[in-house]
Amino acid sequence: MAIRKIWFTCYDHERHVGGQKDTYRHAEAVAALGWDASIVHRERTSPLSWFDSQVPVTTWTQAQAQLDEANDVIVLPEDQSHRCAQYPGWKVIFNKNVCAGFSTMGREPVMLHPCQRKDVLATLVMSDHNKQQLEYACPGHLTMRVLPAIDRSFAGLDADAERDVVLWVPKQENTARTIKHLVECRGRSLAYEPAGVQWRVLEGIEQRHVAELMAKTIVLLFVSAEEGLGRTPIEALEAGAAVAGFRNGTLHEVAPPDGLFEWGDCRGVSEFIITCIKAQRTNRAWFGELQTRGLMCAERFSRPRYLDAVLSAWQAIDAAHAARERDRP
Repeated sequence: MAIRKIWFTCYDHERHVGGQKDTYRHAEAVAALGWDASIVHRERTSPLSWFDSQVPVTTWTQAQAQLDEANDVIVLPEDQSHRCAQYPGWKVIFNKNVCAGFSTMGREPVMLHPCQRKDVLATLVMSDHNKQQLEYACPGHLTMRVLPAIDRSFAGLDADAERDVVLWVPKQENTARTIKHLVECRGRSLAYEPAGVQWRVLEGIEQRHVAELMAKTIVLLFVSAEEGLGRTPIEALEAGAAVAGFRNGTLHEVAPPDGLFEWGDCRGVSEFIITCIKAQRTNRAWFGELQTRGLMCAERFSRPRYLDAVLSAWQAIDAAHAARERDRP
């Protein structure tokens, strides 16, 4: 029998965590493709309020009352995967960040990784980098790459608009602060003061205001090498911003190579940011070519490709479920 219903578990909190939004968007896509899907919160009965959603929401108590253990699937985030034995029936792990998933297991030896459990049908990941790590750890386990859901409101913003913001994502914060001060000190040392340029942290900003901020952004600074696949750099590229960071991890799967440097090369990243700031006044043609390359990279995450990846993944999971059910004693 095909999968009857898919239950996507989420936390109750309202913090602006990208993984929560990815789960909601993925559930919407699964429903649009023909499966019955719901978001399951522990207690809350309404969807998260910081973005729009079109997917039914229920509580865990209500879901348990309806659960068909043989034919339903529960989807868990990576930081709950170590608790999958506490959930009945079939499971899928939505691993948006392999480092976060492994870190929740602590320092003690783990006798059975979630991906090695027979009741875990598959793991969904969002980058080739994370897929390779899990396939190395658990050979033979079904690991399917899907894509992050991109907010299309960033597309079509005026690429030639006046830009005066360097925006940074608050992860690996010590490194980001180091680059910020390198840029500012270098500018003062060379009597080049990036007058009017603001450094803003992408934190605590309502979703509806993020596009406005991206439209003013010269460079997005993204230095975390532990992301599963950051959605924010893709949205920045769609908005006409450059992306700067380290090519290690997953960022090289997203952004043009112009702004990517070896891990720890804060000087290289800083020089790229300074070049982009100067180009706003002295070399808009060069910056325009950089924007074009960025838009080409962002196109790899278009809505049709997003839906194709979701469809392929769940068709494979459906087949795995049918095979496991046939083999059950």
